[in-house]
Amino acid sequence: MQRRAVLLALMLVFGLVSAEGMWMGNMPSATGTRPDLPKLEKPRNEQLPRLLQGRTEAQDRYVPPGLSVDIRPRQLEPMVIEPSDNPDETLYYDQRLYAGLGLNSGGTFWTGARFTPTVGCTLKSILFYQFQEAQNGYVYVFDQGGDNYPGAVLESVPYNGADTGWKNIVLTTTLQLPAGRDFWIGVRTTHDPYVYPMGCDYMPPGVPLRSFFYTVNRVTWYDLSNYFGAWNLRAVIAPLPYDNDMGAISFDGVKAYQRPNQWITIKTTVKNLGMNTQNAGVPVKLRIEGPGGYVYTDNDQVTQTNLGRNQTEQITFMPQWRTRNTLGTYTLKAWTELSTDEDRSNDTVRMTIEVTNWLFYADFN
Repeated sequence: MQRRAVLLALMLVFGLVSAEGMWMGNMPSATGTRPDLPKLEKPRNEQLPRLLQGRTEAQDRYVPPGLSVDIRPRQLEPMVIEPSDNPDETLYYDQRLYAGLGLNSGGTFWTGARFTPTVGCTLKSILFYQFQEAQNGYVYVFDQGGDNYPGAVLESVPYNGADTGWKNIVLTTTLQLPAGRDFWIGVRTTHDPYVYPMGCDYMPPGVPLRSFFYTVNRVTWYDLSNYFGAWNLRAVIAPLPYDNDMGAISFDGVKAYQRPNQWITIKTTVKNLGMNTQNAGVPVKLRIEGPGGYVYTDNDQVTQTNLGRNQTEQITFMPQWRTRNTLGTYTLKAWTELSTDEDRSNDTVRMTIEVTNWLFYADFN
């Protein structure tokens, strides 16, 4: 009876939007994206209310018992955002904005979503869609709890709910999240009757016990992922640096166009990307490949100084390299070979140059 009473308090409003711009598109899947799940059957209760007649088959679907549904055609802003400097670092379950959800009689409720990072990370901000205006807004971060309830509050930050659209709330405390341990995020909102503040993706099923929780008291949490897809609720993270990680990050002063038979000096900058200081003596290597199977290598250079986190050193490859008579494209590759490196994906920097009889100059006069 308690579950039914809470469900009776909910009310769903749909925003009918055009297909154009509705999908995220340029946001690749991250740790929190939905896995392949078996499709769940619709409820079979013949007494369930149906949506308004005359809609498309996709819109004419069953809804959970006790929910009153109001369809209001309206234009919503396209789902085009830049939530993070790297979209791969955004955890989410939703795929599009489709509806707003609120309490039928107004009041206060919390949304919730549970994530499990696969690598250690810091939580930078919480991203969500506010469908309609509300008051008394807060975003929350919770520690690991159970499968259907969060743990203790780790952080809460107020936000202004007077306007609508995507909100990216930056946290005031740096939270480190270990790999394999759950954390929850959520939004608290207070709203008037017939107001629907929180955006969601109405494409069930969602991800059970993960994508769509809500509560009115922060004691009993309800999983509605069978009825709705997911809240428009996302976690923006930054992976923690490795202890030992080093790489070449640039070629310095090497021009993109070179004439044949010219001696040129090749320099590269290397950087300590990890937490530990790296002692001098780390090998830094160069390889040049060109037309006709041409290969040139320099394996004799090492770092000369101890490098702390984020410190850099410029390496000069000696002797100089002489461009070939053969015209065409040459590929330069420089990399570090730290023996304890924990992330080999960022060791190498590349560039291409053209050996040509025609050089291009910019006239700034």
